[in-house]
Amino acid sequence: MFAADVACANMTLDSPFKLLVLDLDGTTLHGPGLLGDRNIAAAHALREHGVKITLNTGRLFSGTQWVADKLGVEGSVSVVNGAELIDARTGVTRYGDYLDRASLIHAKRLLQEFRLTTFVYASRAIHYGRDAERHAPYLGVWTTGLEAHDDIHAAPAWSRDDIVALCALGEHSAIDALRTRFHEELRDELGTFRFNTFDDEGFLKLRHHGQDKGSALVRLAEERGHTAAETVA
Repeated sequence: MFAADVACANMTLDSPFKLLVLDLDGTTLHGPGLLGDRNIAAAHALREHGVKITLNTGRLFSGTQWVADKLGVEGSVSVVNGAELIDARTGVTRYGDYLDRASLIHAKRLLQEFRLTTFVYASRAIHYGRDAERHAPYLGVWTTGLEAHDDIHAAPAWSRDDIVALCALGEHSAIDALRTRFHEELRDELGTFRFNTFDDEGFLKLRHHGQDKGSALVRLAEERGHTAAETVA
């Protein structure tokens, strides 16, 4: 039994809850690209009972829209952990929190100094160097938009105005050292999120402070005329 299935069993006609906000990986999805028929049926049953459904995920929109379509989501979904709210049907961006130019330049300098594999997360695609091609299946969990470049540090992606995050991958000790430097030099501008890849390599994501799945949940509810108190997540 997964997320929407559980919610359907508990959100009855007389329930005070009006909105269900779902994560994807490990909850609504039970494997890469695996959306069970029970969750699809549960989502449609909830909508028939007047409960709205949306998504709040770390994925990019291009890796999220197909799930929103199958669940019948109307209105915005939250992607990249609250960095963007994008209309599930039209693809129009309703809210975006993008990295500023000064932070990008500073972060790029540190990433080059540490010589770690670098990824640039733009709104609709992840940009990476051709020397990191073996990581494409891992990146493909988050998006269908993957763009390879001969040299990621010289890629035109750095001049985009819709960069939502920067990521570094490598040995754990190097990743931890880079994280320490970021905290020393950019802690007022960027926050860091540390986890491991499927191959147990260190992975560090850099994003703006202040926006996360919690703030996104409030935005998603307000867009639909509801409060956080009327929301299940």
